[in-house]
Amino acid sequence: MLKQEIIEKRINEILADERMSYKTAAVFSNAPLALIQYGMETELHTLQKVLEVPLTNIKKLRNE
Repeated sequence: MLKQEIIEKRINEILADERMSYKTAAVFSNAPLALIQYGMETELHTLQKVLEVPLTNIKKLRNE
């Protein structure tokens, strides 16, 4: 499997995670969820930089 395919697979796993569809959690009201969401968003942005693809295009991958 190519590195790009591995990265795209991970992106799709993150976008498919139910917690990403929840309203963004506040640290003071739900710290565990807020930290998880922040971590996933950070990972998405990092993977986007590796692929050199804008995040808006990555989110479109989910709909394909």
